[in-house]
Amino acid sequence: MKDIRYTFYLISSDKTTNKMVDFSKKTFISLLSLLAIVIVAIVVSYFIFIPKVIKYQDLKKDISKYEKENETYNEILKNFDKMKAMNEYVRELLGISESENINIDSLLENKSSNEVSNVENKIISLDNIPTRAPVNGIITQEFEEDVLYGGNVHNGIDISGAIGTPIVAAASGLVVFSGWTNNLGNVIIIVHDNKYVTVYGHNSKNIVKERQIVNRGQLIALLGDSGHSTGPHLHFEIWENTKTKDPRKFIAEYGKND
Repeated sequence: MKDIRYTFYLISSDKTTNKMVDFSKKTFISLLSLLAIVIVAIVVSYFIFIPKVIKYQDLKKDISKYEKENETYNEILKNFDKMKAMNEYVRELLGISESENINIDSLLENKSSNEVSNVENKIISLDNIPTRAPVNGIITQEFEEDVLYGGNVHNGIDISGAIGTPIVAAASGLVVFSGWTNNLGNVIIIVHDNKYVTVYGHNSKNIVKERQIVNRGQLIALLGDSGHSTGPHLHFEIWENTKTKDPRKFIAEYGKND
């Protein structure tokens, strides 16, 4: 039986070069079979393997997302533990038991008679309402209150400034905390005349110490970027009878009235 062969002519576009390729029938069928296998493999990959690869990439993204969420959750737990430790420390500092609710009116009651007398003589006669601007700057985040549930989304205001800018006391009072917290970094808490409390956070340096009496306008810290912060600023809070208040309503320089 005569062997059947297939001949292919390859002609260049300018028709100056011609090539001839000769295949036997068996070789031609093998090439066609190989081409069919390649096409089938491509089709199978497109409909089966490629979706799996895409799904794998999506799973990797989900895993990465869950890992970040887990890190955030762990950080929240750490912050909670830090705040518990801070709460216990302040309670111990002020002589308040764990079963007793912190009442601003009683913060100075457990001091020694000499301390109370000293505080009454030096503080009560001074201006103890926090109406002095602690620092000059631009307010980058407002006080935000959760109207629906009555809670606070952002307990104070953020005032931007250069690192090292002096921070002064908004009113005369007694420093009940001067130290580090994971969220606010270097923070100072001052009690004013048993009614008001002010908080100064993210400081680069705390200048005043705990149990120190400070006067309105006295240098207490330097502005910074410590703790969880997006840039140099002072996080400033005012508490009145255990409830947070908008500092803009107290301080004329920040200009917000009802």
